[in-house]
Amino acid sequence: MRFIVGMDKGMVTRRATGYLKTILTWLNKYEMLKNWEIDHKRSAGAYLWIITCEDPKKYKKWLALSDEDKKKSGLTAAKTPGGTMFLPPGFDMQVRNPQLPNISDSDTDVMGMVVSGLNANESSVMGSNKGNLASVKESKGPQSNRTSDEIAYFKRFLIHDFWGNIFFLKHMIAGFPSHFKQREAVSFSKNEPKFKNKKRRPEELIDISFPIDEAVDMEGRAKATLGSKHGPLNETLQIPDSDLSAFLGFGGYGRKRLKHASERDKYPELIYNAFDAESLQETAEGEAKATPNQDKKTIPKKGKKDE
Repeated sequence: MRFIVGMDKGMVTRRATGYLKTILTWLNKYEMLKNWEIDHKRSAGAYLWIITCEDPKKYKKWLALSDEDKKKSGLTAAKTPGGTMFLPPGFDMQVRNPQLPNISDSDTDVMGMVVSGLNANESSVMGSNKGNLASVKESKGPQSNRTSDEIAYFKRFLIHDFWGNIFFLKHMIAGFPSHFKQREAVSFSKNEPKFKNKKRRPEELIDISFPIDEAVDMEGRAKATLGSKHGPLNETLQIPDSDLSAFLGFGGYGRKRLKHASERDKYPELIYNAFDAESLQETAEGEAKATPNQDKKTIPKKGKKDE
């Protein structure tokens, strides 16, 4: 990244040059290489029919033939693949094509410069994976970091710069409240949370939902920090349910809780809420348990008459 010093309203500021400028040269070179590769493959598929005549007298006789007789010989006609050719005595025919070296996948260094300038993985840029699963996962780190940084930057812009200024103007013009009371937990006393009404600006109460970045390995991160067998984070670590739903890609936790309550009031109760669905399915579709004496053969006792 390069910085250019410029004047902005009498102040010396640094103006950043976009990172895309660093890859324009390499993109042009990559396009040129691909065009040359197409010409190379096209020339590799070219061929030429070579007809030789060992006897000069027979060659002169063939030249003395009329145009119709030359066409009848078939030497100058277009060759059909799999066809048959009768050669006059003393003539020989061969087909030759250029033996060019293979240049496919020889421009990986140029593509590496493009990918490094974009700070993205090659599988996302080219749409194909050339490595194994582990290498593909490791290459997604820079792209995931850039995506997270862009999301955080855009979220702060929306809250503080965009909506903050709108609420400020509405407060100054239309008398919109500048602060709202929000009941929040401030401390713990004897393992019980203490709540207090705190003043919050209206832009701080905005809920913004963003799509989750699929490049993050949430399973590996959870196993590395919590172990392979761990309980739900909202119970083991007391992580807020709103943060957990955001990690899963479900934004607007408060809105979804209200929508869930509305659906519970509108629709009939599901079977999972009334019974244990898995146990009920095993009871309905599973085999009946065998009694202890079911597989044993009953042997009649001998009576006095049998003795």
